[in-house]
Amino acid sequence: MRRLLPLLFLALLPSCYFRNDLDYPVVPGDILTFSVEGQKGVTIDPQAHTVVVDLREDADASRLKVLSATVSPDASLIGVGEYIDLSKPLEVTVRTWQDYTWTISSTQTVERYVRCSSQVGDAKFNLDTRTVLVSVLESQPLTSLTIEDMKLEPEGSMVHSTTGYSMQGNKATVSTLPCNFPMTLDCVLERTFSVIYKGETYVWRFKAVQVALSLSIDSVVPYCYHAKVRALFDGKEEPVLEYKAADAGEWTAFPATVSGVGVSADITGLSEDTSYQVRLRRGEESSDAYAFRTGKAADLHNMSFDAWYQDGKCWYANESASFQVWDSANPGTSSLGVVPTTPETSDVAVSGPGKKAVRMESTTAFGQFAAGNIYIGQFVQVAGLGAILNWGVPFTGRPTALEGYYKYAPKKIDKAKEPYLGEVGKDDCCSIKIYLTDWKEQFVINTSKKQFLSESDPSIIGMGALFSDKTDAEYVRFTLPIEYRDARTPSYIVIACAASRYGDYFTGGIGSVLLVDEFSFVYE
Repeated sequence: MRRLLPLLFLALLPSCYFRNDLDYPVVPGDILTFSVEGQKGVTIDPQAHTVVVDLREDADASRLKVLSATVSPDASLIGVGEYIDLSKPLEVTVRTWQDYTWTISSTQTVERYVRCSSQVGDAKFNLDTRTVLVSVLESQPLTSLTIEDMKLEPEGSMVHSTTGYSMQGNKATVSTLPCNFPMTLDCVLERTFSVIYKGETYVWRFKAVQVALSLSIDSVVPYCYHAKVRALFDGKEEPVLEYKAADAGEWTAFPATVSGVGVSADITGLSEDTSYQVRLRRGEESSDAYAFRTGKAADLHNMSFDAWYQDGKCWYANESASFQVWDSANPGTSSLGVVPTTPETSDVAVSGPGKKAVRMESTTAFGQFAAGNIYIGQFVQVAGLGAILNWGVPFTGRPTALEGYYKYAPKKIDKAKEPYLGEVGKDDCCSIKIYLTDWKEQFVINTSKKQFLSESDPSIIGMGALFSDKTDAEYVRFTLPIEYRDARTPSYIVIACAASRYGDYFTGGIGSVLLVDEFSFVYE
């Protein structure tokens, strides 16, 4: 029996230590903010534990100075010094009672181009082999190709010289020439270009090929009442751009701009939600007809903000619970008697029976700063000291602008957290934002984990933002242009307004009030 007691004691040790481990609190290990010198933007994903830094093209990814890095309370960041190397992904640790592994990586887009006479389309680059291929019209002799300009390395680089073959009678000779664009070169055979960047020399191989080109429509970007068209031709006699409704018999010519082998036009006077065709014609020759359909002038529920309903103390800017389009922070704060977003009946932009506006006031709840806000989407639940929201509703329109009215009365910022501690004492600032995206489902916002939509997110098709720290005696009429990044058709839309621009970071002035009213879309 005596011999069994020590063994029993040893057997119990692991279970004792295991039980004590469970007594440690679970402390989140998140990177909240991160910035380096030379960055354009940053995307932080708390769920994937990743930080992606979008760098300017002249930034040295192998040696980046860290400007700021904040983590969860009571956590420390291990593996990040004064400088970091993001030429490849970097694994770091956020340490609390546990260790959380995060990956920091970078993206860097360098603008590269080659512009030649009779060029067809953009140059094609192979970054692995430093090779560039340019297509030109078959009528363009490769023995005398004029290169108007080129940029092969990041901003600040210089194309120093070119080496290539040229024919002297029946003999090919090699020569090296200093580069001074525009310059005419023999490009029958492959050439090289030497580029100097930050004291280093990089050699690029250059090849030109001739291509046969016929009349063709390259692309069409349709809006509601107009369409932007790009076309190509062989550079000979200029063609005529024509369009018609799909069910019409006659074609209508439309003035176009010709540049080199490119043709462009913005066809106006179209009808919404209608099928059309466009083509290039030259004499009896014509391109294939390119079919497209104009957009529909879509709207959203209750953009006038006249419809409201109340559930307990909580106000919603919707006609009823059946129309879950607009939401706010109210569902998370109303149980405490705090309702930051309410209908405004006496101070409206457009008067009349039943007219209302949105009143948003920044306040506190749970002792935490809460910005008055309204957004398209749904409040999901309180999460820690913040909230989880589902942003966006399905939408396929392509408006050119958001119009409406706002009226702002800011207070001095008296509540702040990282990275905006330096804003204390400044005038608060309101915000009105719009995003059109290609999401397949709603976007999840988690304010406690600093999980927000980054403006560099590739899912964003178009966006616009308005900020103001001015005190308004009357409503201000605004037109917020939407800047589109490409021709994709949106699948979701978000409009978000806040009485405190940095409210997501629990920063703003208690008592700042923003009124918004009579929103509408502009379609062209």
